[in-house]
Amino acid sequence: MGSEMVAYGVRSGEVMEAAQERVRRAWAKDHGKGLLLWRWEGSTMASQRVEERTRLHQAIFCIRADFAGALFLPSREVLRDPWSFALVCAEVWSVGGTVIVNGDLVERDEADSLQRLAGAWAALGVQVDPRQANPTDDDTPADIGGYTGMWETGRLARKLRDDFEFTDQRIADFLEATDYPAPKGNWYSASGVNTLLRGTDRGVEVQTVLTPGSLDDIYRAMVTFGQDAPSLLEEAKAFNAALNQPYAGVLTMTEVGGLPASMDPVADLCERPRLVTLLSVLSIIGAVYVSSEDSFGSTLEERAIIYAYLRRAGVKVIVNGHRIETEWQGEAATLQSAADSSVRLHAVLRAHDANSVRDNRLSIDSARAFAQTRRTELDQVTFDLIAHGLNKEGFTTRRRVGRWYASSARDLIESN
Repeated sequence: MGSEMVAYGVRSGEVMEAAQERVRRAWAKDHGKGLLLWRWEGSTMASQRVEERTRLHQAIFCIRADFAGALFLPSREVLRDPWSFALVCAEVWSVGGTVIVNGDLVERDEADSLQRLAGAWAALGVQVDPRQANPTDDDTPADIGGYTGMWETGRLARKLRDDFEFTDQRIADFLEATDYPAPKGNWYSASGVNTLLRGTDRGVEVQTVLTPGSLDDIYRAMVTFGQDAPSLLEEAKAFNAALNQPYAGVLTMTEVGGLPASMDPVADLCERPRLVTLLSVLSIIGAVYVSSEDSFGSTLEERAIIYAYLRRAGVKVIVNGHRIETEWQGEAATLQSAADSSVRLHAVLRAHDANSVRDNRLSIDSARAFAQTRRTELDQVTFDLIAHGLNKEGFTTRRRVGRWYASSARDLIESN
């Protein structure tokens, strides 16, 4: 992994942020780690789930792409709750990175039930949808991170421009810091970066990754699943035929080999990738027909992650001719929510691996809308207060450098 670190925090005021930076700098000095970059989230993000936090994803991207080896956090609470902290640690550890909290290295602890389960879920995600180090047989390019030419470097430059909102000069500095040489052997300049950006794909918007669309049921198929999947085929066909809006067909898929006998079902989650893999590559599956919920796992922890994949794909679950709800209530709802976060977090990190992932919530148009709302709520609100709000919410300035001030806040509003 890279020798640098990336730091992540939530805007909390200049005094507190400066104190966090002193701790980070002291730890880095003691351990020989340089700082690649800080990614700051707006203050309202403190209440959001980890899969919603774009600046956090950008920080983890740097570790996944091997630009950095450690993620520095000022506190565990910056990630909201213990489940969120466990999920982020699991994703960082899954690619060989380390996590530092306020100067302390976070150790793996097999006795920590949240950490163990988050790790098993992350391992399943890696097996189903791993990072692509090399181009695939169907000519899908390798993920961003390995230098293979100007086009590959242009993908990274576009990501830094659109996602990280860097200036051309800062992109050039990043390319130099991460050993991306120009074709002639010299480091890129701002003008060189501008040339790189021409013709590169603008990528995807983050909400399309978090909430993918699905086909109508009439274009999708029902699949029988489990050890007894073949024997369920006729039963499933009869159930489908009786629906007001039947699926296009009924297929069968046997879980090859089943699960090995184990006293620890969670440890065997990585043995269950077949159904989840199929869901990730085939949008035509609309329902899964089983004889028992045990086909998805014998424990709530196992079923929680499988159901999370099913929910994200918009797939219904039919058990012995009865549709069941995969939205759990009561204490199990917390487990379900964590599983949903795990699946969505891995999906958005994989999107960052391969492409630019824009977040319109952070755009200059969103900053302008924020400023205009503050201005019209109370005419007495000064441009100084609007600038303070823009800084607190983590909006990048129009020049992509520095902080917002009264003059730049006024220019932002009046430029509409």
